[in-house]
Amino acid sequence: MKTIPTLSAARADAVCRRVRATTRLSKGEVFLDLVDAPREEIRKFILKKLGQTEGHQRPKAEFLDGIMNGRTLLHRSVEKEKLDVTDLLLYYGADPDIEEDGQTIAHIAGAENNKLLLRILRMHGCRFAKYNSLGETPLMVAIAYGHEDIAKYLCTVLHYAARYGNKEIAKSACQEKRIDINQRCTPGNYTALHMATIFRHTDIMSILIQHNAEMDERDIAGRTPQEYATDKNRREVFEYWDKNSNRKCKASDSEEY
Repeated sequence: MKTIPTLSAARADAVCRRVRATTRLSKGEVFLDLVDAPREEIRKFILKKLGQTEGHQRPKAEFLDGIMNGRTLLHRSVEKEKLDVTDLLLYYGADPDIEEDGQTIAHIAGAENNKLLLRILRMHGCRFAKYNSLGETPLMVAIAYGHEDIAKYLCTVLHYAARYGNKEIAKSACQEKRIDINQRCTPGNYTALHMATIFRHTDIMSILIQHNAEMDERDIAGRTPQEYATDKNRREVFEYWDKNSNRKCKASDSEEY
């Protein structure tokens, strides 16, 4: 006797949710579970809502940041593991720093060891500097949960430049302004300025300070970058910028040091 394949209960439920979401999208509704619809249907819906067609300049779809019964579309897409939809929402301007229950989706990624989500966020320019309701950054959350790989990933490219003395990367990262120049890195809770000072890269120190890196930030040992300046050359960098009352970012980086 020929058997007819049947859908599992979970699969059947997913199909029903997808159909319902697609149907509601076709009616122009904005609702929390629109994330259940296929990515392409959501994209078409966003473009239609914006009155745009293919080939037009991409505008920001502000309605994607709507709060529905305390919930957001971004958080819902992450909750349902629809990261392709998360990527789409961010592409059309959803705010990566929007909170739900005091947490951004970056904090959720830090807690759940979700490196793919962090990569998506970084691709869309997230700075990972937002504090949650407990006063924690995503990096601090990752550390609290013991997710070492995530903690390392959240250390910015500036820490790499500061550690290895890569002047061009440091300049580029500072000028791009999509990186929090005072972001902390484990181990040690160092800023990039701490790292540059510890490893004696005076040119990197000057670049960071010129772009408003804080000179009085303290690491896990309670030490500021200046306290690691134990030789004349490094002390002179801090003394020079300390005397310079206008260390705002200039057209080009200082070549003094």
